[in-house]
Amino acid sequence: MSINLNEQLREEAERLLKIGQYEQVLPLFRELAAYYKACEDYENYVRIKVLMIVCYFNLERVRFVDEHISDIEPYEAFLTIADRHRFYMAQATLFYFWHDFDQCIEMYEKCIKIAEQLPNTAMLTTASNFASIY
Repeated sequence: MSINLNEQLREEAERLLKIGQYEQVLPLFRELAAYYKACEDYENYVRIKVLMIVCYFNLERVRFVDEHISDIEPYEAFLTIADRHRFYMAQATLFYFWHDFDQCIEMYEKCIKIAEQLPNTAMLTTASNFASIY
């Protein structure tokens, strides 16, 4: 795959994501993730994996999220602050579904610390989701 084709794939994926075409964007994300991992571009790899997690949540396919979280964990250091927030939110949601409330609360506490460094919407989303588990 040439760099030009990779850029076109990424642009198309971003376009589909913006219009909420989660089902259609997942194959593109899979291809991009494989490409970035093969190139050892872990920063883009984890970014794409986090976006895949967001798609699975939006499609209400929570059972597929765990695999992608496991894929990200060895490369967690490459996450941007915003992606780290999404990553912890995904983990908190999984722990909630698994009825592991102690781990869920721990993840939300991490989210709150990170949300302080992000725009107010991140804190509002975190607080809203955290409150909903109670």
